[in-house]
Amino acid sequence: MGVAQTDAELAAQFDHHYFGPRRRRVFTLLEAAKERGQIRADADLGVLVDLIWGACYIRLLLPHLTDQLTPAFAHAVVDQALTGILTSPAREGEDTDPSPPNTA
Repeated sequence: MGVAQTDAELAAQFDHHYFGPRRRRVFTLLEAAKERGQIRADADLGVLVDLIWGACYIRLLLPHLTDQLTPAFAHAVVDQALTGILTSPAREGEDTDPSPPNTA
């Protein structure tokens, strides 16, 4: 990944064989969830994918600086990222009013 930053051919091959197919599959799944009304219509799916992948890749690429990439961490990242875009009812005990509190 580091060399792909300065090697356009390697970057293109990396995208074609690795990132591209995976990213397209994720977008297909998220778009379907959006069409079913499970994800807010205004959700930015590119940001969502980058949030999830970015958090996981930083642990994969820099294990000496961070905790390990574990299934538990990946599940926690997805859960936290989806919390902001899901349209399902709030969990018990959560405030359902999205407006900021009136402090005036």
